[in-house]
Amino acid sequence: MEDSASGVAAGIAAGSTVFGFAGEGPTYLAGEALLGLGVAAVFTRMDDLPGLVLPA
Repeated sequence: MEDSASGVAAGIAAGSTVFGFAGEGPTYLAGEALLGLGVAAVFTRMDDLPGLVLPA
């Protein structure tokens, strides 16, 4: 889970599946920007994270 360009790059370089957190506010990258950096999926609420990482 990352919310910065450098974090996304590091996670991908490490071979990890990276999920992008696009929170509210001016300090967060937009979802589109995170997707452009290569994240597997974007979420905007921490409540959504378990649905991305846990089996259904």
